Amino acid sequence: MDKDSLPPRSAWLSIKDTAERMGVSDKTIRRWIQDGKLQAEKMNGPYGEQWFIAASEVATAQEILDVVTVENRVDMAQLAHVLERHLETKNERIKELEAKIDTLVDHIQTLTQGVQEIQEYHRQAIQPPPKTWWQRLMGR
Repeated sequence: MDKDSLPPRSAWLSIKDTAERMGVSDKTIRRWIQDGKLQAEKMNGPYGEQWFIAASEVATAQEILDVVTVENRVDMAQLAHVLERHLETKNERIKELEAKIDTLVDHIQTLTQGVQEIQEYHRQAIQPPPKTWWQRLMGR
């Protein structure tokens, strides 16, 4: 995620806060981040770099956890609604990333063209000077 496009710091939760909010251990949250079940960003915290999870991501994960861990019958409509919202969020994120990729591809093409121009300039700059008439005559 581009650091410029990150939500404000108040919209992020630490691993400890996320674990408390979801009723699981810190290790579980770390495992979910590693497995890709939760999206997290490394940011500067009070003790150096720490993982932070977007509050919206925690809310979605909590809704899924609530639906899945219900001891009674699962309300399929609620599950479908939660999953649709989660998919919409992920699809929006995919579109954002695709747009950024397109921008980066344009930048790469521009840089490649610049490098080629510089290489051509250097190729022309290091060509030996043409021989004088007497060098051509004497075969030097």
